[in-house]
Amino acid sequence: MKRILVVRNDKLGDFMLAWPALALLKQAGCEVTVLVPEYTAPLARLCPAVDHVLIDVGAVADKGAQAQMLADIRAQKFDAALALFSNWRNASFFAASQDSLSVSTRNQAGTNSLHPSLNAKTLTLRKA
Repeated sequence: MKRILVVRNDKLGDFMLAWPALALLKQAGCEVTVLVPEYTAPLARLCPAVDHVLIDVGAVADKGAQAQMLADIRAQKFDAALALFSNWRNASFFAASQDSLSVSTRNQAGTNSLHPSLNAKTLTLRKA
């Protein structure tokens, strides 16, 4: 079983739009952990495809809280991480430890090759 961290730490509604992607990961046999803001956590706990919920302390948290959150993420030893919301802060979560790569969700015909809910131009993956 693959242990996957899915980062969707922006808006509540956007997290709901990620449910089909989470369901696909679960159907593929993954153990799914999500990193979400505190206000999204109750909804994340209701999602049948989510096994574990980690709380993102937020960009305004002090450096100690940020460092502790990163340590908690690294301690989980995820097999991969999937960022469904891309920004510099999310990229920095994974850049510090090992190799990262971006995989396009568009095929050669220019259409989404994964699932309609995965409409971002790229998904950021990191091997643990």
